[in-house]
Amino acid sequence: MPMVLSSLLLLSACNETTAATVRPSATQVNPQLQLLGRVNSLESEISRLQNTVDVQENKLNRQRERLSGIFDDLDRRMRSIEMSSPSMTAPVAPASGKITDNEIPSIPKQGDRVTSAITPADKSGTNQAGMPAPAAAELSAENSTQSSQAGPSQLEQASYDRAFDLLKQSRYEEAIAAFKEFQTRFPRSALADSAQYWIAEAHYVNRAYDAALYEYNALIQRYPESKRLPDAMLKVGYIHFENEQWEQARRALNAVVIRYPGSRVAVSAKMRLDKMTKTGH
Repeated sequence: MPMVLSSLLLLSACNETTAATVRPSATQVNPQLQLLGRVNSLESEISRLQNTVDVQENKLNRQRERLSGIFDDLDRRMRSIEMSSPSMTAPVAPASGKITDNEIPSIPKQGDRVTSAITPADKSGTNQAGMPAPAAAELSAENSTQSSQAGPSQLEQASYDRAFDLLKQSRYEEAIAAFKEFQTRFPRSALADSAQYWIAEAHYVNRAYDAALYEYNALIQRYPESKRLPDAMLKVGYIHFENEQWEQARRALNAVVIRYPGSRVAVSAKMRLDKMTKTGH
């Protein structure tokens, strides 16, 4: 009998030891719960970030669609102006009617810091150097003359449209390359000045202001009769404004106001000049 009791007591002790071994302690459970909580927290954060990314992508897509519409509208307006009377945007010709080399802004080496672009005309039709203001009576380059005489061929138009589609898709570097290729293939095209303008615009939208200024000045020099000229001159003033080159900005914007009085670009230039005055520049 005593041996039976001893055996029972031994078995009971073994069962208690086994149960204690299997059952996890509070110190073991707590780190596991903490880890599970951290995993759940990270999953929630990832979900929140994914939602933020989705929202930003939607905003970016809407901005791209809006920018594409702006480019489309601007191009339609430009083409409409080009087909309308020259008097709508053309500058008033001075008495001499000729453009001299001193009147055309020189194109700096790309990459150089540009501090001035346009010498404005005063109310008498002369610029600050006393030279006659640029006129639309004559062109300074043969390709500009030829471009005003004939419309684009189907091949030219297709090449131009391909580059313009890239621009509308916000693929700026590809658009710039495509427009430059267009200029190389069709240097005397009626669309050559427009291609030059959109090259400058692509840099401008991309906030590459020095490159944009170089390309706008290239348009001003090569295509002095272009209907894109007023907008190019306005953007020159805008770029100097963005670069905080206040004197150059005021000079360029005043040139637009004087040369194209009452026009859309003159109104925009005047608004920017007023903003400079209000901010003490």
